[in-house]
Amino acid sequence: MTSENFPLGIFPSDMKGLYEYDERYLKLDARHLIYGTKNGTKYLKNATNLELERCTQKNFPRFTEKKFNNSILNNCFCIKNQNVTLNGYWTEQEGQGMSIKYRVCNNETFSSCASKEEINT
Repeated sequence: MTSENFPLGIFPSDMKGLYEYDERYLKLDARHLIYGTKNGTKYLKNATNLELERCTQKNFPRFTEKKFNNSILNNCFCIKNQNVTLNGYWTEQEGQGMSIKYRVCNNETFSSCASKEEINT
């Protein structure tokens, strides 16, 4: 999956589909997962963090600059240097997938996060 054959933009939103993202309060994480099956049970073989960045027109090479700027894509996040392999089905012995998580910022982990008091208000 590359920007050429399958460009991907992640749009963080609330339950109503409205844009909801402030890096001081929320974090967005993406991981590439490789899974297998052992004795009939699925297990995670490997997980690699995928670096995200704000999408630009270069992430969507088939869009003109005007089309990109008139879309919601400039509010999305893209996988930096996108080149991710996804394959298999959950019923197969092995496969590769992706997980995307949207979570509350933890100022003990990230210095750019707001204080717990500010996040909770």
